[in-house]
Amino acid sequence: MEKNKDKKKEEGIADSIFGALGDAIGTVTHLPIGHHDEEEERVYKIKYSLNVLPSMNDFCKDDLMEAIIRTDENDVFISEAVMDMVDFKWQKYAFKRHMIGAFFHIIYLSCLLAYISHTFLVVPTHDAMGVIQMPNCSIKYMYVLFGCLIYPTMYDGTQCVKQGGDYFRDGWNYLDMTHIGLGYANIYCQYSVGTWALSSKIVLLAIICIGLLKTFFFMRIVKKFSYIVTMINRVFVDLLVFLLFFVIQVTMFAQLFNVISPPAVHAEDTEGLRNNEYRHIGMWMGNLLTVLRLSLGDFSFDVL
Repeated sequence: MEKNKDKKKEEGIADSIFGALGDAIGTVTHLPIGHHDEEEERVYKIKYSLNVLPSMNDFCKDDLMEAIIRTDENDVFISEAVMDMVDFKWQKYAFKRHMIGAFFHIIYLSCLLAYISHTFLVVPTHDAMGVIQMPNCSIKYMYVLFGCLIYPTMYDGTQCVKQGGDYFRDGWNYLDMTHIGLGYANIYCQYSVGTWALSSKIVLLAIICIGLLKTFFFMRIVKKFSYIVTMINRVFVDLLVFLLFFVIQVTMFAQLFNVISPPAVHAEDTEGLRNNEYRHIGMWMGNLLTVLRLSLGDFSFDVL
């Protein structure tokens, strides 16, 4: 019995030595260690798994994550070692920062939507001459919007300083800079230019569109949302060719309406042409939008 115990102990020591050698060359080693139960006379094995991939950056010049991204071996992404490393870096470093950014983004969008309802969805007033008076800018909303822009400004500024020229190689960074710049421009336009001014509306419309993209970006934090956001991005890229053909068809069919049924023909007088719903954008764009509406199921032939 004592010889068997000594033999098992030697096997455990040998396994430990070979396990340590495996760890030294950068592999994930499973190390069985014998455990002796005095009552049942059984040997239990404890398996240790050590991921040494994060420490490879200390010995390699190139970043490990960039090397993994550049590889053509797709099986590396489903390996246990790489998945553990990505999950560790996400939970340790990236998750908290993205959650803070998402928190400020939610407050920013909520305040922006409330400001739009407060400013644009109101009954217009008129002065003594009958001119529509635009509502005044709410200073409280502007302060909240300005405060929510401080964190992304500091975050992207720090990222730009640390990464240097590499910061401008990522397309998402241009979106962030545009979002921050238009955010400050929106505050200036709403306060100084006017709430219903054309330039203020254009800036606000751009912020809404970019805010939608930023919302999709932060939705990827949640694993359940990450799949559908990735799918939408890939489908949109694949649909660009179809959209090109669709635009060509709509444009050419609009030219048929320009020849067959121009809007000026149905105007009995000058006043009738003025009441056309597309009078501000011209006849050509009017027929183009009409064909687009017909293709989407809006069969209102009265606009022709």
